[in-house]
Amino acid sequence: MTNWETAFPAFGWCGAKNIGSITGWYLPAREELNTLYNNRSVISVTMQQNGDTDVDGNYWSSTEYSNNSAYSSPSSHYSKGASNKVRAIKAF
Repeated sequence: MTNWETAFPAFGWCGAKNIGSITGWYLPAREELNTLYNNRSVISVTMQQNGDTDVDGNYWSSTEYSNNSAYSSPSSHYSKGASNKVRAIKAF
C-alpha cells in the first residue's frame, strides 16, 4: 500500500524503529497489549530502570473494532482519529 506510513502513523512510527540489523518492531495486537497492561507493574519498573517510561495509559493496538475505530489498552476502543499513545514491541 502506498503512503501507508502517512495513512497509518502508528504503524509507521513502529516501522521506523526497524533500523539496520535491529528489526522486528511492530504495533501490538489487542491481546499482546493487554498482556503488557496486565503485567505493567513489573514491566514498568524494568523500563524505568533502562530510561524508558512506564506502560500506564491508553496505547493503540493493531486490532480494529470497526472500520472507524480500533482497540486501545485496557480493552477500550476509540475512533481512529483519537489521540492515544503508541508502544512498539519487538519480536524475539
